[in-house]
Amino acid sequence: MKYIFSIFISLTLGFSTQAQVMWPGDANNSGKVNAVDLLFVGLAYNAKGPVRSGASTSWQAQNFTAWSQFFSNGLNYAFADGNGDGEIDEKDSKDVIEPNFGLTHGVVRGDGFSKGIKGQAPQLKLSTTQNIVAPGSTILVDVNLADASKPVDFYGLALQMGYTNRLVRSTDFEDEVAPWYEGTGEESIDLYVDPGNNGQSELAITRTNQKAATGFGRMGKIKLVIEDIIVGRPVDTLRITIDSVLLVDQNLKSTAIAHDTLVIFVTSNPKLVGVKNLKQDPELVKISPNPSYGKFWVETPLEIQHWTLYDQLGRVIPIRLQQHRPGQWSIDSGNNPPGIYLLKGSGETGFVNKSLILTHSY
Repeated sequence: MKYIFSIFISLTLGFSTQAQVMWPGDANNSGKVNAVDLLFVGLAYNAKGPVRSGASTSWQAQNFTAWSQFFSNGLNYAFADGNGDGEIDEKDSKDVIEPNFGLTHGVVRGDGFSKGIKGQAPQLKLSTTQNIVAPGSTILVDVNLADASKPVDFYGLALQMGYTNRLVRSTDFEDEVAPWYEGTGEESIDLYVDPGNNGQSELAITRTNQKAATGFGRMGKIKLVIEDIIVGRPVDTLRITIDSVLLVDQNLKSTAIAHDTLVIFVTSNPKLVGVKNLKQDPELVKISPNPSYGKFWVETPLEIQHWTLYDQLGRVIPIRLQQHRPGQWSIDSGNNPPGIYLLKGSGETGFVNKSLILTHSY
């Protein structure tokens, strides 16, 4: 009976040992290699443990010996040793996470991304001085985390970003020379991946000393190179969106972060490039015919949701409005005295005004 029992125990332990497998690059064992994995490398940075026997960075399940250290969520540090050399460092990102980025195994679990409410939660904000650019331009977009009114405890940040890929040739990330989240003699590591220039990229930045930094400020710059030739509208809209964010402290405690969207206009019209306030520039709205008898067409590349017509005294003139396709409407202003009127369009990205001349009433 003891012999049978000992065999049972041996088989059980043997099965448990075999079940201890990791996939190189999937540092958080979520089933997918992405930017979040860099945060776990950063949390365990400089830790040492058993070398993985027969280690490889190839995308395959590999047996490992458990380390003595664990993340606060109970995961063993060995998962972050992507190359299996017994030390967690930047090579586990450059040589493992990057080449295996996007690969999956088994059931993919969520990474804990959360979205904060704008105005209540700290925000990850996008900004640029280049709001109107020509084809072929290079745009630098600041990535700013939080502000003085809502500082954050920062150890690592991972984000997923979307952009209008038909307008963009390539993207990259430029880190800060002396970032606020690094102290004297401290270092951080980052990872930016834009697989296939398909309109989705990921960024991760993490500290490496197991201590969080409290503060706010610029995290770096996203660099976008615009296509040389833009086919279609004379003015096109490039939208850059923060889709998902995970911000953690040294204990993997997350803080919900409000997202942001940045709109940049791309045009080959030299009169518009460099205009400070595109949303009010009248050349962005075309009215035809103008002068008009009262029925006219309106076209604009701006994302307008509402149109309002005013007379010279500022009174609202009722109109019948019909949208035929994105950026094009027909408007019937009815029976009004001849004169100069003001057509105002408004939307989430701003507003635009355009003068309209009515030659006579019906």
